[in-house]
Amino acid sequence: MARVSLLVVVVGGAAVVIALSAGAANPPKAGPLVFEQSTPVQLTALPGQCFTSPNVISLAAGAYTLEVTGQLAADSDPTVTWGIVFVNGATQAEPFSVMLSGYRFLAVSPSKPDFAPFIHVRANGQPNTLTLTTERDGKATLRINDEIAWTGTAPDVSGAVIRAVGGRTSSSELTVQHVALYAASPLDTQTPAK
Repeated sequence: MARVSLLVVVVGGAAVVIALSAGAANPPKAGPLVFEQSTPVQLTALPGQCFTSPNVISLAAGAYTLEVTGQLAADSDPTVTWGIVFVNGATQAEPFSVMLSGYRFLAVSPSKPDFAPFIHVRANGQPNTLTLTTERDGKATLRINDEIAWTGTAPDVSGAVIRAVGGRTSSSELTVQHVALYAASPLDTQTPAK
């Protein structure tokens, strides 16, 4: 009887390991991969200034998942920030954005514009992955390093840009390591607009 129980535990454990390695516990994506940039890109913002990437990531209408992995230089001023700013073609007083700071803080504007600590934000010199998944009804879930950081309603947007903001005393040196877009419906374009 003990051997049968041990065999059941071993087989069950192996089945769980296989299921998890196949992605059973991964956060859901809105659809198949429609755009990917895996060539690292350097963004630099001088002290007290902001630099926005000129490349706009075109977003699908409806449900999408946008993943951006970036890493601030290890010796960055902790007041340095970086993140994703969502655009809709019109000038916005306070656009929807997700920003991280060197102090390991998070801000989601306009709903939570003040930076607040979030334990899963990694320190300067380590990569952080921002993942925003939206549904057709506008419901959105933000994950930082696969941990849920915010849920709410995302406005209608047509694109996103990556922004770096220099610190008080030093430049912001951001390496964007990976950008991926998953969408339930195909995009008009497979590459970022210039």
